[in-house]
Amino acid sequence: MKSLLILALVLIASTSFAGEKKKTAKDAPTSQSLQEKWDADSSLLKLDCSDSMCVYGVKGSAQIVDADSNIRSAWVAFLYTDEGRKALTGPLKGSYYSKEKWNINCNEATMNVSSVHYYDAKGSPVSSYGNDEQWSDIVPGSFGETVAAIVCTLEDDGSGEDAPSQDVPGESPAQEGTPL
Repeated sequence: MKSLLILALVLIASTSFAGEKKKTAKDAPTSQSLQEKWDADSSLLKLDCSDSMCVYGVKGSAQIVDADSNIRSAWVAFLYTDEGRKALTGPLKGSYYSKEKWNINCNEATMNVSSVHYYDAKGSPVSSYGNDEQWSDIVPGSFGETVAAIVCTLEDDGSGEDAPSQDVPGESPAQEGTPL
């Protein structure tokens, strides 16, 4: 009698699951890749791509740092490809993208990077550091030259006030007529 009861329970349980198809990865809805999301993001301006990364300017981040010296700044974001992520080691392993604050001397065609922040695929910080990199020449034909050409067109509003420092890239409103 006990075995008949167990057999009946097994039969009932197996028939209740028989109509349910097990979902596979192939059946799951396809999620949008991080690059597709960035390409569609209106706050980013795609500048260039290589085998290891795509480079974006963060719109609304361009600022005049020193009008007398004609020094400007802007945030630049790097989205790493699978190949680019494999090259990251140590504390940067697991990073999917980074954001860098670039300072550009428009009079001398030089630049430096003052801070770098690395993030995982979900946007959580992986590593950050301030950078006191020396000023270097902007290479002709590089995306650095593209960023400089955009940032150096930023107009001084004549207020004499420095733009407030920006902790989070892209939060300040874009200057009219300037893509970054």
